[in-house]
Amino acid sequence: MSTATSPAVAAASRWLRPYLTGRDGPMQASEVIAAGRQAGHAERSVRRAVHVLGVCVQGKRTRGGQGVLWSLPVDAGSEPDTRSTPEPHGDRDARPGEPSPPEDAVQIGREMVAFLNAALLDPRSHESADVWRRRGLL
Repeated sequence: MSTATSPAVAAASRWLRPYLTGRDGPMQASEVIAAGRQAGHAERSVRRAVHVLGVCVQGKRTRGGQGVLWSLPVDAGSEPDTRSTPEPHGDRDARPGEPSPPEDAVQIGREMVAFLNAALLDPRSHESADVWRRRGLL
């Protein structure tokens, strides 16, 4: 499958970004699709544009798209404000502008990964799950 965006999806993306930006809050997916059809875009192209733009999808999909809300991510319409973004605290894996997790969270994550790996390899390791339950992590 090609990673290039088709002309129809590119056109739907160009239409969708300002359409969602000009609204107050999330919109019903069915309403956005209907407006897209009126603007000459196929439903499939609009849905693919949602994926391309990284539109936030909220709610559960039901018949006719009722219950599903679409909205642009907070930073979709503009450059992120890096002045208010905390700097990483020496974490070599942190992305620029993202805070690094507290060290105890990193350690707990490592322990959980080790536990899950052991559980997958040794079916008797379920006994140590009680330790995780007591810690409130399972």
